[in-house]
Amino acid sequence: MAMVHTRRRIGNRRDNDNDVGGHFVNRMPRTRKRTTTRAEKDVGVYEQAYEDITTGLLSLRAAAKKYDLCHVSLSRYKKKREEAGENSVAMGYRAWNKVFTDEHEKIMADYIIRASQIYYGLSPKEIKRLAYDLAKKYNLNILMNTKK
Repeated sequence: MAMVHTRRRIGNRRDNDNDVGGHFVNRMPRTRKRTTTRAEKDVGVYEQAYEDITTGLLSLRAAAKKYDLCHVSLSRYKKKREEAGENSVAMGYRAWNKVFTDEHEKIMADYIIRASQIYYGLSPKEIKRLAYDLAKKYNLNILMNTKK
């Protein structure tokens, strides 16, 4: 007898957002819930501290203490700001391997959900092919080995 692998439903939640036409759809991208408050300072706070340092009002460590920042992060911001000139500098965590923008991900997710409502949905291999084709269409930087 062939074994069929299916996902179990949790409880009686049949009208869940992840359940589309009897098929489970993972939300894209998978995001994890934050467990710390690190890197949640506003860039404006770094900007004010940088201004105090460059005008000579405070030292780097004093400015970090005054604005409740890590002195290493403030030093990193100062270095980035001096290299960038007057351009804005981004601080904090961000995905280094993100290929699609939020708009592109929404387009792809809507297409996958629509395909699952019309037919049986797409296999994971077909979804990967769809993502690759969409990245090629929008001339995005593809972070994979295509020499297979």
